[in-house]
Amino acid sequence: MKFCLIMLVCLVSLQISAQKIFINGTEGNRPLVWEDFLGKPDKSSIFFANTNWGLKYTIASKRDGATGKVIGKLEVVLSLNSNESWVKKGKEADELLKHEQGHFNTGILCMKELLNRSEIIKEMNEANMQKLQSLFQEVLTKYKKMDVEYDEATNHSINKPQQEKWNLFYANELNK
Repeated sequence: MKFCLIMLVCLVSLQISAQKIFINGTEGNRPLVWEDFLGKPDKSSIFFANTNWGLKYTIASKRDGATGKVIGKLEVVLSLNSNESWVKKGKEADELLKHEQGHFNTGILCMKELLNRSEIIKEMNEANMQKLQSLFQEVLTKYKKMDVEYDEATNHSINKPQQEKWNLFYANELNK
């Protein structure tokens, strides 16, 4: 709370940092493997697997000795929540893993959009801090909704033509 008050009172320059991605507790972006799914399967679920990802942001700051300005750095972190991601024993098919990768890719797209849209915030003050929080919630909501639409369109990987369309969508979007 003290940090937030300092941020609100001081004029802050905000720099956008590179993203950080954590999979199974290790930093780095790589394809998911079934060993990343450490959670206990939900036996009551009709689904064979579940991918759980989370996104957070932090603002670190330091005072510039020459100008006295507080310099802020935005960091956005995407994590695969391995202990909440699961697969039912005997269902570890390559096609299903590719589908689950799509869910994590949604998280990557969410992070990229947040970083791209955050570039408009150049100085930090109370209004911009609130704007950043609102932007984060807006973007996160958009991509959580996309995650649901992805499952509906692909019927959880069963609809092969739709799954292929989404695979191409992710490939194109991640290479931008």
